[in-house]
Formats: sequence, C-alpha cells, structure tokens
Amino acid sequence: MYAHQVIEDFLNNAPLFNVNLARFMKDQIIPQLKISQKFHLDDIVDAINIRKEMEKKKRYLFMGEDLRLPFSNCWFDYPYPTKKSDLNPSYGRISSSSKRGILALELFPNLMTIYFCFYLDAFKTWALRDQAYLVAINSTISDHIEEIIQYWKKPQQVLIKEMETLRQVLTTQQGQIMPMPLINIAKDVVARMAEEDQGDFSILNIILLLLNCKNIETENNHPPLILNKSRRKKGKQELFTYKTLKLRLPKSLEGKSDLNIIGNHNRIHFCMGHFKHRKTGVFWWQPHVRGQNKDGIVVKDYEIKILKA
Repeated sequence: MYAHQVIEDFLNNAPLFNVNLARFMKDQIIPQLKISQKFHLDDIVDAINIRKEMEKKKRYLFMGEDLRLPFSNCWFDYPYPTKKSDLNPSYGRISSSSKRGILALELFPNLMTIYFCFYLDAFKTWALRDQAYLVAINSTISDHIEEIIQYWKKPQQVLIKEMETLRQVLTTQQGQIMPMPLINIAKDVVARMAEEDQGDFSILNIILLLLNCKNIETENNHPPLILNKSRRKKGKQELFTYKTLKLRLPKSLEGKSDLNIIGNHNRIHFCMGHFKHRKTGVFWWQPHVRGQNKDGIVVKDYEIKILKA
C-alpha cells in the first residue's frame, strides 16, 4: 500500500539524504522494491500482546522451521504507533514515524537481508534506515560464513584481503542478527540503532509466523486501472498490487458469536488470538467472536473465510 510512496520519495527527496545512501536507495532498493511481493497489515500494534505471549513461552526471534519468506523478495508495510509503548520503546530518541516498511530479501534458505524504511512525519518523506541486517533463520550468522562470502565476492569483486577481514568478523557472530551499516557510522550508533529496531524485528517475526500458518492465506488487492493510467500520464509511480491476509476457519466455528446483545449490529470482530504449534504445523487461533455475522466477519485487517468442507 505504501510502496509507491517510498519509491517516489526516494527519488524526489534524494538531496535530504546522505549522498551514498541516496545512491544505494536508487540503485539497489528501488529495483528490488518494484519487483517485490507486497503485503500490507493494519493494527499491527496487536503485535505487542502476541510478542509478550511468545516471550512467556520462550519462543525467541527467528527460531523454528515455521519462519520462511513466502517469496524470495517481500515488502511488508504497516502503520506504526507514534506514542511511547512496548512496541515503540525508542520513542523520543528518533523522529516520530507513523508508517513503516520492511524489505526482506532471501539470500539462501536460512539467511535473509532486511532493510527497514520509515516515514518521517516531520519531513513528510520516506527514508531508509542507515543500516541493514543479516538475519539467520533457525541458525546463527557464523553458520553461513562461506555462503555470505561467496555472495559478496561475486557481484562486488571484493579484494581477498577484505574477504578475510569479513571472514574474521563473521566468525565472531554467534547470534542470529548482524547489523550491516550502509554508510560510515560509529559503533555505538550501530548498537543503538539495533536496539531501536527491535520493535520492527518483532513485527517481522510475527508476520512470518502468520504467513506460515496453515489456516492463513493471502488475497491480492489490485489497484484501479483508471487511477494507474492517470498516474502514468503524470509521470508518477503506478500503484502496486498488494496482499492482505485471510484467515480460514473450520465450519464448526461458524456462528459462535454474541448475537443476543441488543443493538450489536457491527461486523464480527475476533478478540485477540494466538499461535498454536501442532504436529501438522502452526495455526492462528481465535478464542471467540463478537458481533453479528449478517455483515460478514473481520479480524482487524484479516478477513475471515469459513471453510465449506
């Protein structure tokens, strides 16, 4: 939903950014963003409660076979809380940002590169975070030394000496997330930014869990052809097709709602749910439903689809 805005701002507002970062945005990020599969999620603040439940059950970031990108190139965007909260603990240390985006690129089956983008409310423009991240799934960064070196060596023709330095750095990376500054920034800034980005990492983790649930499917939302034709004539970036998530429920759960509440004619809204890990996979579970079903069923941004089988 926000991808076209990001591309336009990266091109039109390049003078606001570091020269090297602006060039990277134009040459590397925009081409990947254009060809990415795009997802939009609303009410992502619910991730706070989901994350707390995951922590209680000791389910840590990016661990488990249930975390996979559905496509090799994905863009996820969502509105972001602008007030101090558990999800936004860095509020006050960085500029207010009401919209966020994540570009996730799969390098190998268990390794991906993450780029965070954010909308600067004060400047009314999208910007790219000054550092990217390598993220290992169900493994550590040091488990992928040879893969990472070969990946960097081929396109950039890096000197052997620099490759050995990279190898030494990777050997020390026993965690799952490795910051990769895109411009020259101090080590203490790298560490602080990594701390500030924890909220977005949690969101990405939950998005991947949702996308790998057995009862979650995606639905394409196509832009109006007339609107894109108009934007094309004006030289603007066309709107993209984006995906939203649909939750499929067993037919046995149909009609379980508080239908006897007087004056309760809203569309059905499911209360806060959670993940269930079973032998057959991960499922998104809703504890109960509220509202009348004559107008359909929704879970925030998730449309509920009753299985007929």
